[in-house]
Amino acid sequence: MGQEGSGTITRVLNGEAGPEGERLYERVYDELRAIALGQLRREGNGRGIETTVLVHETWLKLAGRRWDNRGHFFGSAARAMRQVLVDEAKRRKSRRKHAGVRTATTIVAPGDPDPVDVLALDGALRELEGHDPRAAAVVTLRYFGGLTMNEVSETLDVGLRTVERDWTHARAWLLERMNAEE
Repeated sequence: MGQEGSGTITRVLNGEAGPEGERLYERVYDELRAIALGQLRREGNGRGIETTVLVHETWLKLAGRRWDNRGHFFGSAARAMRQVLVDEAKRRKSRRKHAGVRTATTIVAPGDPDPVDVLALDGALRELEGHDPRAAAVVTLRYFGGLTMNEVSETLDVGLRTVERDWTHARAWLLERMNAEE
């Protein structure tokens, strides 16, 4: 997808872009679906939220907003997808708690054989946002948004080396914080 402006993406999401917007809508939707598929492929607990539900719930969280550019849109989508996944993990935990079943709220990170507890990750990520918002944004865009390092660099408008440093720092910080909670 090219560098469509916020007006075009906003008109597409609001159904106002006409026939030319349908193609853009399909491309945006397809990209969100690909991100959701990647995210759900990493789930370590079997049947969780369905791909279509994740995309539609994300889509609903994006409705009515405006974006500066493609990167801003997908950054918003990553944060929305994170919230949908966290909300779903909380619902599963609550249902299982009430049913007396051990809770499983884990997902497997890309290239990482060990599952990650999405609720613990969200809590640690919220803490990281308090003292290093950019590093937290890098994690959100990479982990929940499925963006590459180059795409994160573009989205945040910082250099690739800065993104790589933030990613390394944030992963170490989050791992330490999440291991301390176990």
